Amino acid sequence: MLEKAYIFLIKFVRNNKENQKILIQYLDLFMEDMEFGVHSWELICEVFKNSDELINFNLVPIVKKSIKLIDSLHLETQKKTILLSFFSYLMSIKDNPVREMQVLICTELTSTIRKNSDHLFIGENGIKDLHLYMLEMKNLYAEFMGQERFLQEIQIPPELSYTIEYIRILSQCGDGKNSTTEAIAAEKVPLDDLIANMRMADFCYPLKSSLI
Repeated sequence: MLEKAYIFLIKFVRNNKENQKILIQYLDLFMEDMEFGVHSWELICEVFKNSDELINFNLVPIVKKSIKLIDSLHLETQKKTILLSFFSYLMSIKDNPVREMQVLICTELTSTIRKNSDHLFIGENGIKDLHLYMLEMKNLYAEFMGQERFLQEIQIPPELSYTIEYIRILSQCGDGKNSTTEAIAAEKVPLDDLIANMRMADFCYPLKSSLI
């Protein structure tokens, strides 16, 4: 019932500025439900999507709480990746980057107090870990092909899916030549490691795309 209610409200506010303003007063209520699924956070992000309130509203406590929740989730859970993906709604207004939101999200997401927010393949050990993921995906693909079963797309492990989304959000934080967030991203993913990841990514095109 709760999930259906949120799905209705998401459709209620989508691309509708008047309805976005109606629901903005209930943000605290929606925040309380974030631990139960992804739709409450999706709704919050829809409320601010392409809205001038991205500039006017104090989103600091909301962003901090949501990233803290993401940090608390295990890498193996798809919820972690889905929650992270909705930050893309909060960094621009009709494709025009909102610098303050980019800095806020990038700073909070990469903060040293976050112990489980990044899952990057950095350094020699990181490249070895990525190699293992690539082998796992290849073996799974070979197994399906050997059984003559049709595989619509390569299955990406949840941990790697999170890495792909994390890199994509970092890159979006730098849209519009934001030197502050660009420097943070460059520190998190040094160029040499980025190139090594590209070479190792092989046929995992979502990872290649996020790195590019």
